[in-house]
Amino acid sequence: MFAIALSFSLLLPVQKVPAVKPVVKADDPVVELLDESIAKTIGDIVGQTGTPNNGDLKVERDNVYAGLESLKQTGQERHAGSLKGWAFKIVERPAGPNEFRHIRFAWKKDGGGSVLLGFANDNSWSGKRYIGGPYALGGQGHTVVAKAPVEWTVVTRDLFKDFGVFNLTGILFSSASTGTAYFDHVLLGRSVEDLDVATDAALGKAKPKIALTGKLRDAAWADLIGDDGLKASAAFRTFLPVAAEQVEFLGANMPKQKTDSAKLARANACIPKL
Repeated sequence: MFAIALSFSLLLPVQKVPAVKPVVKADDPVVELLDESIAKTIGDIVGQTGTPNNGDLKVERDNVYAGLESLKQTGQERHAGSLKGWAFKIVERPAGPNEFRHIRFAWKKDGGGSVLLGFANDNSWSGKRYIGGPYALGGQGHTVVAKAPVEWTVVTRDLFKDFGVFNLTGILFSSASTGTAYFDHVLLGRSVEDLDVATDAALGKAKPKIALTGKLRDAAWADLIGDDGLKASAAFRTFLPVAAEQVEFLGANMPKQKTDSAKLARANACIPKL
């Protein structure tokens, strides 16, 4: 399964991500705050803060927890307190649109020190932070683990229990000035069970509802190698649960793609190892 995922990622071009954010409907139990379309998230943060330099925020495609991309961050912190479309209500009993209670995220840290993830309340920073590693919180926020994880680690927290009712409007990423932090799969959910369903889908553990063949497979392949980052992500999740069944199809189609010959050779070498 890893080999197929690697093969997919090697074929993907640098995505031209459309300017959209997650749209939450009344019946959506989960919203992705950060998972794919990382370039758009970076652009939103940089634009909101008015700071043109985004060198400490990068799209990472070789080191991810789920999907095709993660966020790579260096330096003390990067944050935006009010992102367009972000008005997520953290409440005890979420039921209506934009109402949630739980947060799930994956993070890791290279270079020691700490890793932080924080959230703004109506464009105000009031200690709503999660920390991995040694960091002087001053009583604000929660230390999730005493040592920053060096491998991808998934954290699930009850935002209402941790911080009470608030209006989540922005996000903060920090590697605490040293080393490099990675963030992926940041989801808001009404319940832990809802988050589990979303995570299974992102990791390719969800059983497909219909067989991936014919025109459906051709359309998914076209999206996967196309320029639309959101469509590529959706197609990746379509292929992933049935990747082992698609080796012959991939073997026939991968050589037709225009990509770096060395990367293509690596991808082709992975397939027989399944």
